[in-house]
Formats: sequence, C-alpha cells, structure tokens
Amino acid sequence: MGVGDFMKIVVAIELLIAGALMLSYDAGALWWCAMALAVLLSLLLIALPGRMSGARRIGLRLGLWRRQVFGSPESDGSKPDQAPFDIPVPEAGPIGARWDGACMVTVVRIDTPAPGLSFLDPAGCTGGPSVPLSTLADCVEQFDIALESIDVISHGIRTHGTGRVAQVYRRTLGPLPATAYRSVLVVLRLDPTRCPDAVARRGGGSEGALRTAIVATRRVANRIAERGLSVSILSAAQITAATTQLAHGADSGAAREDWDSVTTDRLRMRTYAVDPEHLATTLGSVWAVPSLSTTLTLRLRSAGDGTTSLRTLVRFNTLGDDEPAIDGLIDLVGRQRAALAASLPVGAADTLPSVGEQTHTLESLAALRLSAAGCGQLIGADHGGRAVAVDLLGGGPHNVAISGGLHLAQQVLLRAIAVGARVLVHTDDPAEWHQFVTAVGDPGLLTLAGGRVPPGHFTVAVFHGMTPVAVDAPTIITLLPPGVDGAEADVRLQQNHAAPQDIWIGTPSGSTMVTMVATPDEIGFIGHSLPSMARQG
Repeated sequence: MGVGDFMKIVVAIELLIAGALMLSYDAGALWWCAMALAVLLSLLLIALPGRMSGARRIGLRLGLWRRQVFGSPESDGSKPDQAPFDIPVPEAGPIGARWDGACMVTVVRIDTPAPGLSFLDPAGCTGGPSVPLSTLADCVEQFDIALESIDVISHGIRTHGTGRVAQVYRRTLGPLPATAYRSVLVVLRLDPTRCPDAVARRGGGSEGALRTAIVATRRVANRIAERGLSVSILSAAQITAATTQLAHGADSGAAREDWDSVTTDRLRMRTYAVDPEHLATTLGSVWAVPSLSTTLTLRLRSAGDGTTSLRTLVRFNTLGDDEPAIDGLIDLVGRQRAALAASLPVGAADTLPSVGEQTHTLESLAALRLSAAGCGQLIGADHGGRAVAVDLLGGGPHNVAISGGLHLAQQVLLRAIAVGARVLVHTDDPAEWHQFVTAVGDPGLLTLAGGRVPPGHFTVAVFHGMTPVAVDAPTIITLLPPGVDGAEADVRLQQNHAAPQDIWIGTPSGSTMVTMVATPDEIGFIGHSLPSMARQG
C-alpha cells in the first residue's frame, strides 16, 4: 500500500468517527450504536499486512457479480473495431496493428535461435540467450516518440499435453524449471496524444499516427537485433494466431470469470502479480510449476528521471485446481479477466491497479534474467551436477546425428515426443522398433514409414540404417553406429562405447559431456532396445 492510499484511509476513518460523534448528540441513549457503526466501517477500511481490506474485498465481489450478470465492459480484442489490421509497408511485409482505446498496439516476436546448450538447476536456466530488458526499457522513450508501455510476454510449456509419455517426462524433470519451448512477444503501445510533434512531422492525423507506430516498432526491433537476437514484426494474422496460442484457443470474451480464475471448458487460467521483492527468483521458479503452459508478462513504463516502472504478472494454464507452490505471488482475486487481458497482445489496455509495481534503473533491469528461448529437452547431467538440455526441434530446419546404441536414440525420441515432436521412423529393421512404437501407442506421435502419412503432420523424420532423403519434416535425425561422427549435423550426440551412459553433445554454440540414465518409467518404453546388463540394473 502506498503512502497516498494510506492517507486516504486515515482521512476516511477520521471522517467516519467525526460523523459518528455528530450523530451521537442526536441519538441520545443510542449514541453507542453510532459509535459501533463507525468502528465497524473503520475496520472494513483497514488492511492487515499482505491482505486486502474488507471494503476492498466487498467491492471486488460486487464488481465480479456485476460482470457475471451483465457482462464485462472491458475490451478483449474480439469486436470488429478492435481486431488487428495490416499497415502496408513498401518493400517489406505488412505490419499488424490494432487500436486499444487511445493506444495503437504493434507486436515484435523474438524468433527461436539455433539449437544450443542450456544448463538447469532448481533456481533457473542459464546458457541460452536472454531478453534484453534494459534495452527495451530504454526504448520506451525514443527520441521524439514516447511509448505508453512495452510489454514482454513470455509463454512456455514444459511438456506437450497430458498423455503417458508427457507424464513420464514430467516425473523425470522433477523440480527443474525446464521450459521446452518458449515464445516471446514484445508488445508496443503508442498513444499518439503523448507525442503530437512526432505524429505531425509524419503527416498528422491517423496517417501520421500509423507512420509513427511503424517507426517506433522498427526502432525496437532493431535494438533487439543489435543484442544478437533474430526478430520478426508480426502481421495482423500473426497477432491473432499468437493470441490464440497464448489462450490455448479459448475465447477470452466467452470465458467465465470466477473469483480466482478464468475458466473455459476444462481449462483454468489463473493470474497472479509477482512481489517485487521476489522478482529475481520468481523469473526462474515459475517455470517449474507443472502447468499446461505458463505465461509471464512484464510491463515497462517510463517513471521519469531515467527510471522505469516494472509490473510482472504470471498466468498458469491448468486442467485442475492445484495451487503453485512457489513464493512471491500476489493473489488478484476478483480481477482475473482484467489480468488475463493484460497478458494478451490484443487484450484490453491495463485496467489493473498498480499491484506489484516497482521502479527500476536500467542497471537493475540488466541484472534480471528472462530466457529468450526454450531449453528444449533434457539430455543428462554434466560433471558439475547441472542438468543439460538441448533444443532438437526448434530454430528452423536442421539435422541431428545420434551416434550410439538404439536405446540412446529411442530414449532421446521418447523425450522429444514428450515436448511435442511427432516422429516418423524410416528403418531397414522394423522389428527393432516394434516394442517402442507399441509402448507409445499413438501413431500420431510415433509411427513407422510405409503407410499413408498426412502431409506436414510429422515434425521429425528418423533414418535408421538408411541414407536420409528429402522429406516433409523440419528436423532430420540420422542414427549412426557407435564411433561414427556425424560431422555435418547441426546437433551431434555421441555415445562413449566404453561407458554407454556418457554422451557427448555438440551444438553450433558449444559442446559438453553428460551422463544420461534411463528412469524406470522410461525403461518401460525402451527396455527392449537396452543392453541386457542395463535392463537388469
């Protein structure tokens, strides 16, 4: 609670007591009733540390009831006049935008980088690229253009779906904050009335506002690219698709708002604010929560004097009612629809109170780490005890070479399926794969080539005992005999023949040696391909 809010409460209590004293003169013997009423109303205005006042809770309950009965007046981007539209740009693709009240919204996406190594422990993930928060904060005030805000929306998944393979991998991960795949959007909000001179210099009116938004968006994209990250400015269709992904396809306008969540069908979306005192650790720990997906939204605003106001929200999308067992979260009860809208690129302008906001310098923002990409799938642990993951599927079309026993390849593929791969196996020995394919039990996730294959369905093509050929899959995995080096591959996994649990991983950005052990759950899927000694152990 700020000083201003505290003083308002003090003044309100003083007015109540003064009113009660005046009424007591006219109430005669019932003077105590007026005083009791004043005390009761005063208590409703007082909030205990970490709690909201009774009056605030009653107000939120009434507001929720009104929205449930009469509908929500808040914009969710679903009406025709709120839908994204394309701004034609000569010699370039269109730039998507939409009006959100007085603000124009554009979106920049940080693209998935080439495969690299990530190192995990319960505190977070290191090794991969990070979002340049201080650079983005510096972009809120751009020469002649002042942005209303810049949002960073980081959306990640640990596993794909809730099937048996995903459950096995989730147990393998345990408390590791392993976000297999992550999309990062940078959402810009421009209020043309805050920079009238900039709009006037670019033609004035709506045309000048559009040109100003284009300039601001390109500046932000260029600043991010200067930090070594590849970016794309989204079109209107891409903004809509990104919004659908963030909400798991749910219609935010039709979803039901409850006291502590927004629900649609079986999906439960629950949003919290992040306590600034726990921000540095929470940026890592939220990704360990076993949700369908997790969405972290950081809003950057200018606070004057070269400082930036930062407010962070985290949304857990789940199928159950489990509470996230991490510290530093602030309940946003009674405000869940507004909180959901604040984490969408076509959602309403921020209508939440300033819960969890804190002023930062560029230096303090630079010290915060938010990964710019997913870590991919877990491979093993290095000699220092850190878990090591590598993205075998993202970052555009690429080739992977696995040199070792068939059990290594099948264990890698099992974990790849858990994080979203759909695998088609080309092999000269189908019998070696029969038990594994049967154990997975879903031809949409793993099947042998030779039957009818839907175009574009499979994302991974595996070649075992065969020379790779051109196929309709972005990732090609070639299985090689032990000791053979797949030197031309983008990612290489090589098994040590003398110590089969030791695997060397090579990527464009670095290499390391890890120990990889199959869990009992995984042995149930790949036990047929394991050496007899490993099965007995």
